[in-house]
Amino acid sequence: MDTSEQSIEGFWHWVRCNRTRLEIATRQPGPVVDDLDKRLRSIHPGLRVEVGSDLNGAYELVISAEGDSTLFPLVDAIIDRSTTLPAWRFQALKPARGWEFTIDFEGVELSPSDIWIRLHDIPSASTEVTVHPTCRAAIPEAHLLETIALIIETGLGERLAAEIIQNMEIVDTRNDPSAQGFVKLPTLAER
Repeated sequence: MDTSEQSIEGFWHWVRCNRTRLEIATRQPGPVVDDLDKRLRSIHPGLRVEVGSDLNGAYELVISAEGDSTLFPLVDAIIDRSTTLPAWRFQALKPARGWEFTIDFEGVELSPSDIWIRLHDIPSASTEVTVHPTCRAAIPEAHLLETIALIIETGLGERLAAEIIQNMEIVDTRNDPSAQGFVKLPTLAER
């Protein structure tokens, strides 16, 4: 692990030198993304990288801390030292993508609207989530929390999601969740 200025500058130098290969990898994933990820992990093993492009042809490189808020300052520092490349956008932490998606877990489709959440005003209190019974029965308990965390992170973005996910617990509600103070996950952004 090398969080030094020199290591960060070396990372961005490598990005500049491999720009064309990275652009190709947004359409046809290849080993260049693995190389990029290894270089980033040499700065800190808790960091990950994603590359992609949008419908307008702009390329995006996202550095993620995998939800570890203690690494957010390091991610911000790396992005602050980023290079300027035409048609590229560099993003600290996964951005909010909204709620129009589903996640497939071994043939079970889980959407944000299948998840209900109850937040508490007390900062130390757990964020409680419950899931539609059909989805809960189909997804093994060991994977359910991480799947829900991924959905929350995708919808809200990594920075905001980290605040919610840090003390999250799944509760079983057999009755109407709304009668127990839960709201559907997609309405969370409205609060």
